[in-house]
Amino acid sequence: MSAAPRRVYLHIGLPKTGTTFLQELLEANRPLLAEQGLLYPLPYREAMFHGAIELRGTYEKWGLTEKQVSGAWERVCAPARAHPGSSLISHENLSAMRPDQVDAALLALSGLEVHVVVTVRDLGRQIPAGWQEGVKSGSSASYERFTSQLLTDLDSGERNHRFWRMQDLPAVLAPWVDRVGADRIHVVTCPPRGADPWELWRRFAEAVGLDPARTPERSRVRTNESLGVAAIALLRDVNDDLRGRLDPLSYRMVVKRGLAQRMLPAHVSRRPTSPSGPLHDHVDALAREWVDYVRRSGFAVHGELEDLVPSPPPEGEEGPDVVTEAEKYDAARLAVAELVQEIARLQARYESSRSVRAGRLLRRLVGRGTPREAAGEDDPAG
Repeated sequence: MSAAPRRVYLHIGLPKTGTTFLQELLEANRPLLAEQGLLYPLPYREAMFHGAIELRGTYEKWGLTEKQVSGAWERVCAPARAHPGSSLISHENLSAMRPDQVDAALLALSGLEVHVVVTVRDLGRQIPAGWQEGVKSGSSASYERFTSQLLTDLDSGERNHRFWRMQDLPAVLAPWVDRVGADRIHVVTCPPRGADPWELWRRFAEAVGLDPARTPERSRVRTNESLGVAAIALLRDVNDDLRGRLDPLSYRMVVKRGLAQRMLPAHVSRRPTSPSGPLHDHVDALAREWVDYVRRSGFAVHGELEDLVPSPPPEGEEGPDVVTEAEKYDAARLAVAELVQEIARLQARYESSRSVRAGRLLRRLVGRGTPREAAGEDDPAG
């Protein structure tokens, strides 16, 4: 009997398809994965993120240096090459790879049977999520401006907006299909809004050879929570006022990870809805094209392809740009209170311990220092 092939699963995104949720589950449950023979190689928390941006050469966008990410991909791949069973590497920044970058990624995995896993969500939800992620990364563009640019692309047939670089499913998969073959591509569809949140895990687990019935421990697992329209409007104003005043690392630590990802999600207001009108019609047609593409290509599908077809937007609901000053004020009041409490906590820690670490944390909060980058963030959008 021949030995089972040594296999590596590359989960390449797409961004905003539950990647943070999945990666946090994987990291927190590495022993459970190991019991099933699956290695999740993570020599340090940011290793897969650093490896992905090393391959893409985008370290400057994140305020990092080439030296800080140099060798990160090899440090992730070396344990996978040495492991006798299957391994899993996951980061959404792998979704925007040029053919030469894909070649570099695969070279470090020589000798392994490479399978590519892509998580996909319907474009009706991806578009407002992509706009929001851009605002979290420093953009002050309105939803109308963002969607009008996408509509122009779709009308012309030229997908030039950066959104498509990481969301155009056939284009993202093309260099991988050419190199690993269609029979080693796994498409995991995100369940529709309102579905059991564990359904995504079950579909993903099936794709990477895990037992979907063995639910991992969810404690300490974070998600990249969406914001309501009032919080997004406030953040757009903050981005305008901060333009050119913070370096990328300080912005990401204080504004994105602190304000946008930890504090503002607590403010309750309506969420951005799916695109309407001509953009919805284009998106619906494009989603159906992608469903046909997946079927024709013979990829392994985990979930329902119909989940990729967007639902019509609610009738009569105002767009995400319609926000009153009172709504923004409520969001700002909550954020200021949280920021003051955070500064007070760090100040108290610093005063009580005089520790170097506490002082460093305090300096980072006010925009200085060089914090370690988070592992589960998407490509910056402007």
